[in-house]
Amino acid sequence: MKEYERNYSNIRLAEGNNLGFIKSFFRLLETANAEYYAYCDQDDIWLENKIERAVNQLNQADSTKPNLAFGNSDYYDERMEFIGEGEKHKTFSFLNSLYECVTQGMTMVINQRAKEMILENIPEKCLFHDWWTYMICSGLRRSFIHG
Repeated sequence: MKEYERNYSNIRLAEGNNLGFIKSFFRLLETANAEYYAYCDQDDIWLENKIERAVNQLNQADSTKPNLAFGNSDYYDERMEFIGEGEKHKTFSFLNSLYECVTQGMTMVINQRAKEMILENIPEKCLFHDWWTYMICSGLRRSFIHG
């Protein structure tokens, strides 16, 4: 990671103590300063145009609201052989967010307002950072961007 940071001016490595994956993602949101944010774990592989597609969709949305762009997931084994895909037809709503996380962190891109709302409302106990992101965005807006 340090080599990437040296070679690319738009990459900044933030080192710190292991807070667990949920608190670590929230901590990274606190330290990052950008227009858009995307979650990524060590085992995630993104489509080449993921960010471009998400940003194009988010640029068309009302930036005063917490916006979340996300897509579907495909799953591969350790040899990168396709093993399945996520369910493609789900319901997206605040009511749904209370019992099911239909968006996965690896597919999410959020805007600045979503980041602010997430950080202003971090719960004491949280099952997953991506589920909380979905709950915040679905509870504080009326539409989703699914592409």
